[in-house]
Amino acid sequence: MNGFTLTGEAGFACCRIDADGTAGTLTGRIQVPAGTPLLYAAVTGPPAGVGIVLTGPGGATYATATDTADTLVVTGADGPLAVLVNAPEPGPWTLGCTTTANAAGCATLTTAPRADPAPAALRALGPHLAPGTGGGPPDQFELFRATFRPFATVLAAAPAAPAMSLAAATAAVFGIPADAATALLGLVRGGNAENVLIALAQRFGATGQNLLMEVLANGSGESGLNGWSVGAGSWRTTTGTADALGWTSAFAADKVSGPCRKSATVDLVAAGLTDGYLDTSPEIEVRDWVCAIGPSGSTYALTARLLGTARDVLKEVRTTTMPVPPAAGDGLPGRTDWRQVLVSFRDYGPGVRYVQFEHTASDPAVDAAKGFRISGSSVRVLLSPGFRPAELVANPSGADGQTGWTGTGAWTTETGPGVACPQSAGATAFAVASGPAVKRQRIDLADAGYRPDFLDTAPLIQVGQWMATDPEVICTYTFKVVLRNGAGDALATVDSGPTVLNPASLPGPAFLPYWATISGYGAGLRTIDVEHSAEPERPVTGRNPAKITGTSVRILVQQPDPEPTPLLRRAAAAPPTAVPDTTVAPYKWVCLLQVTLAGGGSGVGTGWLIPAEGSRFYVMTAAHNLCSELGWTRSITIVPGANGTTKPFAAHTVNLEDMDVPLDWLADTQASIRGIERDYLFGQSVDDYALIRVPNPPAGWDPGGFRLSALDDKQMSNQAARITGYPRRPPYPTSGPPQMYAADITLSPYDEARGSTETDMRQGASGGPIYVPLPSGAHRAVGIVSHLGYFEGTIVAGFDLSYDFSYILFRRLTRPALAAADRWRRPVADNDRVCKLQLVIKTGSTGPTLDNAVFAIDGHDYDLATLWERGATHLFGGRNRPNDINVYDLTPELYRAHPGGPRLSDLLGTAWSLRRQAVPASWSEWLVPYYWFSGPWSVDHLALYVNDQLLYARMVRKVLQPGDQADGTIVRGLAP
Repeated sequence: MNGFTLTGEAGFACCRIDADGTAGTLTGRIQVPAGTPLLYAAVTGPPAGVGIVLTGPGGATYATATDTADTLVVTGADGPLAVLVNAPEPGPWTLGCTTTANAAGCATLTTAPRADPAPAALRALGPHLAPGTGGGPPDQFELFRATFRPFATVLAAAPAAPAMSLAAATAAVFGIPADAATALLGLVRGGNAENVLIALAQRFGATGQNLLMEVLANGSGESGLNGWSVGAGSWRTTTGTADALGWTSAFAADKVSGPCRKSATVDLVAAGLTDGYLDTSPEIEVRDWVCAIGPSGSTYALTARLLGTARDVLKEVRTTTMPVPPAAGDGLPGRTDWRQVLVSFRDYGPGVRYVQFEHTASDPAVDAAKGFRISGSSVRVLLSPGFRPAELVANPSGADGQTGWTGTGAWTTETGPGVACPQSAGATAFAVASGPAVKRQRIDLADAGYRPDFLDTAPLIQVGQWMATDPEVICTYTFKVVLRNGAGDALATVDSGPTVLNPASLPGPAFLPYWATISGYGAGLRTIDVEHSAEPERPVTGRNPAKITGTSVRILVQQPDPEPTPLLRRAAAAPPTAVPDTTVAPYKWVCLLQVTLAGGGSGVGTGWLIPAEGSRFYVMTAAHNLCSELGWTRSITIVPGANGTTKPFAAHTVNLEDMDVPLDWLADTQASIRGIERDYLFGQSVDDYALIRVPNPPAGWDPGGFRLSALDDKQMSNQAARITGYPRRPPYPTSGPPQMYAADITLSPYDEARGSTETDMRQGASGGPIYVPLPSGAHRAVGIVSHLGYFEGTIVAGFDLSYDFSYILFRRLTRPALAAADRWRRPVADNDRVCKLQLVIKTGSTGPTLDNAVFAIDGHDYDLATLWERGATHLFGGRNRPNDINVYDLTPELYRAHPGGPRLSDLLGTAWSLRRQAVPASWSEWLVPYYWFSGPWSVDHLALYVNDQLLYARMVRKVLQPGDQADGTIVRGLAP
């Protein structure tokens, strides 16, 4: 056995004891200072044969299973496996560890620092847990993994619904806000400790540095050829060759008449990465280290592919066949004799699930001690970058044809060649058959959301593009970027000059990059002009030899949040006026929503675009446009910029499976009696926000959109703003195509979730944006129109309202609402763990009953009387009132049915039923004087929420007599 104890900054302390395969007992002690928010202990690695005892300053031991608000102890066969203590008592805490001879686990006791907790823990443990390889720096992901594995073990071992707040514990360990911790926890629960660790790293970069996770096993031959498929020739492994790089072995290509080839395919989901994270296009590095011993004349080539779910090729990058120069001198090669070959994929678009790694070598050396060697083969995925610069070039690779560009020449777009570019989205590229051809684009940085005060700091800018080599034709390219101030004067220029690319010895196009960074250009930047050209040396029949893709302009510095002080003020609201031009910002982002209800009927609402992510667009709106007292929406047709008969952008229809509304909208407000009783006049506006995903919109939609901001009460009070929507009540037109109206308004906070304003906007504007025009010309959305009301020259409750008075209540974009919108952008994927499962039932308008009900999934019964979460107040879940809404937390029972934690795919396609279960006669006789058990029970609709996201909805509308049931099959979206 061995171990260490250390202390760090802000009260951090850690004691670690490794079993190391020996039997014995070892004790470690840490000093816990006053004010320490959290203490946790865990057995990591194989728990068999590792027993721990945790003792506090007063002699109290934590050895038996406990589940309270302040203490959580989870036990196994050999004693405690995980311990979590809130606000631990100051003083010495002791960790005792007893191991058997074959034990291989580890026991750790750790405190959460009082300030900057995650970086403080990493700094303290770095020298002990991640010393680096071959004298190099520590691997940041391995350090993250080693540091937080004990806490991940606690999360994995904890029950589905513990008395202690795991969100508060997560916030204390990582130093993040409570709402962010809640969202994070919802994504990482339900897996084993390793999966929880990977999911934590995907969502949170604790180091402030990039975390790169290795997903290729046996990259240097430590396990022979395991995991590799030999496609040609003969391979073997050697030892000692790669000592200079820190690896104990290497692959050797034996002398054969032809090339030696081997490959490996990595399943990224099986490695622990979620579908949702992979669809954000995280950077993927494919790497080899190669050398040749002696004058062997060796050659080498690498092919790296990104594959989709069906193993279809999304990206394929091939290097040319390269000579490998021999190592200098005799003996084993030194570090400088090894050459690194690297392919870096990024911004490639959604869909990747596998990486295929293939290398080819030729080795004519006769002496087996000499010849070609490969070591350190690697596939690494970037986890949770702290900041991803936004792409400012519209349509950078031709996915939308020539949209966003102007110019001259025979430009066209091709689908297919872009597969060979490692850093562009999709398979498209701009192409030229004969030249020269020139095109250009201007980027308005205010429209992109950048403020003048930030731009005046001259942030670092990266620009570039990818240009194709053709197998037969010389192609010449240029690339020019000009930074300009508000008057149009040039501040800085990058000009590549003519770049001549000769034919490559590959069967198809290979893309080469041009990159430059721009700095020190001074204040005043407002626009960026991009211009490039392509010219093949000669035309080729049936082909377009010159190709460009992945044109890029990025600001590499994150813009800080704006100061709250420079706000425009307005004394009174102006009446809404018709918008004359809806093709300009921000009106081109405002959308007419044509709603089709599940039960028949239709309606009109308003939504608005937020910034797109590649080909994925998003629309914010009010929740009651998606689900109201009339039931669920079956589909919504979205028309950006619609204005009467003018529709400058194509319409697109989405179904409920691409929509998300808060569970609390259904449970607490919507049309429920509780919502009306709690806040009769304005109850409808609580949690009235929603997001619509538009994965493949028509060409031409603007990828910009309203930027989202959360204003506090002080910032919102008397704030000048704008409202835009499609009102459909008098005095506005009630027939014909809806027209867009906008008005200046003044905001007031109503409560922590809502704001109010006076304006003469009417129904139809629900879901529209409340936004603040900034001096820079950008537009910040701060709320969503929810509840509208008006009085027209009358007497109400004794008050003379001889003037027209109109008001709205809007849902403020609070930080929890912004976190929910961010979470909803990525729907729960089939392979994701189900960390939370909740059932929402709305009753119909028939008489009350107190009979129990049972909900079943795939043959497993869930007694709703014991699983009621909120909404009801009486016996058996309180289905005693018509038109009521109740929520049931199915998570604890779900984990009893699926002890390992189910994936979503375990639920999709399974049968469900909701059956009424009469109370036993013996109970009825006793309770008849007090409760009414007869009569029908009507179910209007139900919904299932997974990990706080809407999964399934069904309009039931069925009266259940005792013994009756409703049933169906779980699918995504609205079931028929």
